Amino acid sequence: MRLLFLYGPPAVGKLTVAKLLARRSGYVLFHNQLTVDLAQQIFPWGSAEYVDLVDRLRLEIMQRAAKAEVSGMIFTFVYAHPLDLPFVRKVQRVLRRHDGSTHFYQLTCQREDLFQRVKQDSRRDHEKIRTKKTLQRVLDRYDLHTAIPRTESLLVDTSRLRPAAAAELIWRDARKT
Repeated sequence: MRLLFLYGPPAVGKLTVAKLLARRSGYVLFHNQLTVDLAQQIFPWGSAEYVDLVDRLRLEIMQRAAKAEVSGMIFTFVYAHPLDLPFVRKVQRVLRRHDGSTHFYQLTCQREDLFQRVKQDSRRDHEKIRTKKTLQRVLDRYDLHTAIPRTESLLVDTSRLRPAAAAELIWRDARKT
């Protein structure tokens, strides 16, 4: 299985780009908010139980998809450096164990764009951050702009590229690797 791993801060456009990329590629879309929404129904956000459940669910889904020989999956993720590095390494191990590969795409944009996008109605479909104040707190608390170390990540600036163009750039890159 080929895993296209899209990461970046909240409101950068990961899900928007991922949906377009899924249509273009035929790959299945597994966005991070699915497991977040489930875990938040049971445990408080950020608690040890919450983090463990989210990580296990994500890894189990990826492992089952790889075992079932799903050809490709697009995964969206808010990577907090260095806190989330162990999870990323586990993802890579799961894919390698099943003869798969992981391809990284770091989505970025101007801070002002994040603050505008965070208020969009589309963010209500899931329990996503929807206020500038909450986003500011998250950006102040976590390093969400550092690239994942020891990986080749294509940088995709969503301030400069429209979602369809960003998806096409990622798809062109994914096909050549």
